[in-house]
Amino acid sequence: MEFLSKGTLIVMDGGASKAIEELVAGDKVVTYDLGADDFDMAHIEVNPTSAGVVAEVVSADQESASKIVFDDDTEITATGNYAIYGAFDNDGWISVDGTEIDEDDEDERIGINGKLDVKSEVLPYTDTDSDAAQAGFTGPSSVFVESIESIDDDLTMYSVILENGSTMFANGILVESGKE
Repeated sequence: MEFLSKGTLIVMDGGASKAIEELVAGDKVVTYDLGADDFDMAHIEVNPTSAGVVAEVVSADQESASKIVFDDDTEITATGNYAIYGAFDNDGWISVDGTEIDEDDEDERIGINGKLDVKSEVLPYTDTDSDAAQAGFTGPSSVFVESIESIDDDLTMYSVILENGSTMFANGILVESGKE
């Protein structure tokens, strides 16, 4: 299972954010329905978002993690196997350790296509229904990894399991979520 650090802000349905450790069953987060018949995986950002329902938030102590800093000053602290969506030149799911997911493992849903490195390009959250978006401003179409720092310390971290959907936005960056 993959984990994010305490304090990670998850984008909720409606555009507000909530700390990962404060999520409860029934909360609704912004997700993409990767299983939709007309889902365009090659251009994920053009697909409509939907509301993913939180089934459970699992916490666990982890002995190590990676702090990823992006060029817009966003940070994510996650376990090395946590899948982040690599935009454009990095199409597909990437992680700090680059571990490929065993397709026979029923607990895993998203295949890792490569390794997240400094200069990797990732997909940020854009609220296409906001007033700013309607006026033509949709924010950056991607952000780049500026640095990755290994953290070797005991951390309480969290994984969000959704009833529907397999993605969410953590600190505004498209990441994998759990799924029942």
